[in-house]
Parts: sequence; C-alpha cells; structure tokens
Amino acid sequence: MKFHNFDFSRIRKHVQELRKKMTDSEKILWEELRGRRLAGYKFLRQDPILYKGNLIRYNYFIADFYC
Repeated sequence: MKFHNFDFSRIRKHVQELRKKMTDSEKILWEELRGRRLAGYKFLRQDPILYKGNLIRYNYFIADFYC
C-alpha cells in the first residue's frame, strides 16, 4: 500500500493524547484487558485503523480497544 502525503506523526500524536486522557471507565476496562488477561487475547488501545476512503485518498479512525 502506498500512503501518499499521509501524516503519520499527526496520527501518533492524536493517539498519545487519547491514551493520556482516558475516561475512568476506559481505565477500568483497560486494566482487565491488558496483558492478555481476558482468555489470552491480545488487545490494543487507541489503535489507528487506515482505510481507503475516496478513489485517491486514505482516511483513518481510532479504535478505543482492538483485539
């Protein structure tokens, strides 16, 4: 995949901000999900997911929790 003119540093900064500003509910949930504690599944938090939007452009969204 080629990601022309896609600013990954901006995405990383946004993800870091979200991780720092987790809600109390997210913090409680993350404590239960981290370190493969839930049936051995690996979870990621605030993980950016890229997808092809228009014909020539890629977009992204950030999943709060991702397995």
